[in-house]
Amino acid sequence: MYALARELQQRGSLAAVYSGYARQMLKREVLGSATVFTFPWVHMPYMAARRLGLLSSWSEEVVLRADYASYERFVARHLVEADIFHGLSCHNLQPGLLTQRRGGHYICDRGSSHIKYQDRVMREESERTGIPVRPVDPAVIAREQREYAACDRIFVPSSFALRTFVAQGIAREKLWSFPYGVDLSRWRRVAKLENQKFRIVYLGSLTLRKGIHDLLLAFHRAALPDAELVLIGTHSSETTALLQSAPLQNVVLTGPLKHADVLSWLSRSSVFVLASIEDGFGLVLLEAMACGLPVIATENTGGPDIIVEGQNGFVVPIRSPDSIAERLVALYQDRTYLAEMSDAALRSAERVKGWTSFADQMIARYRDLVGVPAA
Repeated sequence: MYALARELQQRGSLAAVYSGYARQMLKREVLGSATVFTFPWVHMPYMAARRLGLLSSWSEEVVLRADYASYERFVARHLVEADIFHGLSCHNLQPGLLTQRRGGHYICDRGSSHIKYQDRVMREESERTGIPVRPVDPAVIAREQREYAACDRIFVPSSFALRTFVAQGIAREKLWSFPYGVDLSRWRRVAKLENQKFRIVYLGSLTLRKGIHDLLLAFHRAALPDAELVLIGTHSSETTALLQSAPLQNVVLTGPLKHADVLSWLSRSSVFVLASIEDGFGLVLLEAMACGLPVIATENTGGPDIIVEGQNGFVVPIRSPDSIAERLVALYQDRTYLAEMSDAALRSAERVKGWTSFADQMIARYRDLVGVPAA
């Protein structure tokens, strides 16, 4: 969203930005002279309490509802006049409706699959693994569905996410879908692989939703001599349960890292794997490609939209560690093929042209929606 805001600002089309994060945290987003409204008073304490494990299931639902509702009221009170209000799902019904009453248009931005699909597939995964997963609060599901019904358009970043909306009865013409961009100034290869060990890497939260259990099992079944699996990211309440019964030989758990250290690990790795059970896109796929990594991703991600099968990566079914293992073995055994795929991944990321192409597509749809001729 901040990348889109920067692109809009550069084109003289940004009226305001609203955020639940503290103002000092937005300095890195380089929004320049944009009008920025922040309301961190509920969201930031909620995020801190959640990170520290201080919330029970009941209290988290209560605080999360308060977070959504208070932020939404804040945005509505400070809403500027504009042709389009583009807001993340579950946060922005009131300002979206207010924009419509003023004669403007309301875009609901959903970075994941349809919320009912997301809830169902994660319930199924919990039953499959025996690892408890908190179901989505019914009030949150109801809130999102009101947004889906009220908005003028829904943006989703992948064909996978789009299919889940169509399956839930949302008209195809109401949906916009195209892939995200990637900041090539931040994500780049900083070291070369020269006679280094075969290293598989993952970056993100270590959760059931991200398929960490399937990735660990795939690495174990591949049984690659002297290979290493590196898991970079934050732990959650599920992480301990995921790791308790998993084979952890030659697995490195780094925890969260500074950006420079993340780049170092990615640049010294051989392949990136995203085994997600449900992931609206998985921006980290493009970020890994920008570091020269071929990627293996499940079909429930943005992988099918950016992967050319066998050239810059592979798409596999969800819940299929054997499919992941098979592709890891193929890359391990043929280092020439691995190098060719690495080069192809890097070229794929470069063709994305940062966030410019993403913004071009979004702005073209904005213009069409409000009836403004193309520039």
